[in-house]
Amino acid sequence: MGFDDNEENVVAQLLDNKEGWVYMLTYLKDYLESGVNLRA
Repeated sequence: MGFDDNEENVVAQLLDNKEGWVYMLTYLKDYLESGVNLRA
């Protein structure tokens, strides 16, 4: 489980993973501040 340091596209995998966390934290922040649920 996790990322293999020896793979050529490990940077692309890390960037893809980061995007999901950014969206999740953005939704959580908006929900906590205003109570708006942005998720479907």
